[in-house]
Amino acid sequence: MEQNNRTAKAALLPALAALLLLLLVYWARVRLLAVPMERDEGEYAYGGQLLLQGLLPYLHLHTMKLPGIFAVYASIFTVFGESLRAVHLGLLIANVAAAGLLYAIGARLYNRSTGIGAALFFAVLAVLPEVQGVFANAEHFVLVFALAGILALLPPAGRAITGGRAFAAGLLLGCGFLVKQHGAAFCLLGAIIVLLEREPRGRRLRNLAALTAGGILPYLVTLAALAAGGGLDAFWFWTVSYARAYSGILSASDAWFEFKDRIVTIGGAAPFIWLLALGGLAAGGESRRGRLLPPAFFLFSFLAVCPGFYFRPHYFLFLLPAAALFAAVAADRLRAGLAGAYPVLASAALALLFALAGGSALYAQRAFLFTLPMDEASREVYWPNPFQESLEIGRIIAERTTPADTVAILGSEPQIFFYAKRRSATPYVYMYPLMEQHRYASAMQQDMIRQLEAARPKIMLFVRVQFSWLQGPQSDTTVLQWFDTYSRQHYRRVGLVQIFGDASLMDWNNPSGLQPRTPYWVEVLERVDPQG
Repeated sequence: MEQNNRTAKAALLPALAALLLLLLVYWARVRLLAVPMERDEGEYAYGGQLLLQGLLPYLHLHTMKLPGIFAVYASIFTVFGESLRAVHLGLLIANVAAAGLLYAIGARLYNRSTGIGAALFFAVLAVLPEVQGVFANAEHFVLVFALAGILALLPPAGRAITGGRAFAAGLLLGCGFLVKQHGAAFCLLGAIIVLLEREPRGRRLRNLAALTAGGILPYLVTLAALAAGGGLDAFWFWTVSYARAYSGILSASDAWFEFKDRIVTIGGAAPFIWLLALGGLAAGGESRRGRLLPPAFFLFSFLAVCPGFYFRPHYFLFLLPAAALFAAVAADRLRAGLAGAYPVLASAALALLFALAGGSALYAQRAFLFTLPMDEASREVYWPNPFQESLEIGRIIAERTTPADTVAILGSEPQIFFYAKRRSATPYVYMYPLMEQHRYASAMQQDMIRQLEAARPKIMLFVRVQFSWLQGPQSDTTVLQWFDTYSRQHYRRVGLVQIFGDASLMDWNNPSGLQPRTPYWVEVLERVDPQG
């Protein structure tokens, strides 16, 4: 009896270790709720604002992103209000949901111990700055829908996938795709899960049809809504025609170099978890589903990272649930190997493994996660981008304008529109499409110039930061030449923001004669002839 009591108490150790680490992860997320937005968050937030004003993206915001992410942000604002903290609170909720869903998947495929490990390892990996984890990128929200859809296709043992379950799973996976195109990989994974079931061929095909119907429904509804609002042509151009051109820009050598760099950086941020993941990948499973599904999960998660072969840090968020699941499998195999002869030691070893693998990754980033002020945390990940400075710039713009005034930003900083709660004078809120090497770039520049000359925005910003333009040696510079002439004729400088390595200097008092002392700066211009 006494031995059984010791074994039962020891069995709680892994769960307690996981709980402690999860509390640290979510303490860090709560502490960083006010970290300044980066530009993708700014785009989503501005798009969410437009939706709440009854304005369609693609007509009023030129973007190749699918509209689901704007709907997600609009939903967050509806519940929590339009604020920076609301965005990151929505992210926190999404991350908790994803970890919970991954726990359920691990428990259903293997056991509760594996589920706990998977949730823990995912939460740790997904908060790290190497994947820009504390910023509310679309990948976080895709994962919620994708994991929910996968779980729906994993009925409890002894039960089969029904048509209704397949349709519901397809609906969830289709919503994930609508948040970001990369979610299509998880839709394909759903089809693989259905086809792997040991059911008669006719039933599998019916379930596949139900899954497909659910998967395409969100997209069809979106097309109908855009057609009704007159935005279908613009939607098709930006999400299909331009997106196709964008995906072919990067060379194979550049893609490979970026991929290798990302793998080394992300793997080095949590080496113990990734080593466990490699061990789990080779471990296999006891059931047919346990043997076949996890490798497919890993493969299609990796494919979700790859569209366009750009390998942005936050794209690797798609790979984290599969990696966390495999790491948990390897950890639980170690526990199981000891459990027969040494049950107490087995539980203690698993708790220690959780603490070592998860705790070491958190410890390595302890300053970023637990102590750095918000501006320094943003600067550590994104310097010299003007993300911290955008808060003050937005406040100044709001003071110098009315809600009826428009603002133009020559640069890719849509978060400023969100902070200022002012409309852009042009739907072009990113300069990247204008600088890229594709057949639409020059026409886009001329289109934006015509819009700005017609709108005569009250305030115009120019962002002298390379990451806000990504200008290449072959980029068309027509818009830059136009701005140099047009701004001198119609605008005067009313603010200069200089970005240094450890701080920024903002001057709003007679800055017209100041010369920047850094290569990275933002100038704020006010129109001097509003009727001209």
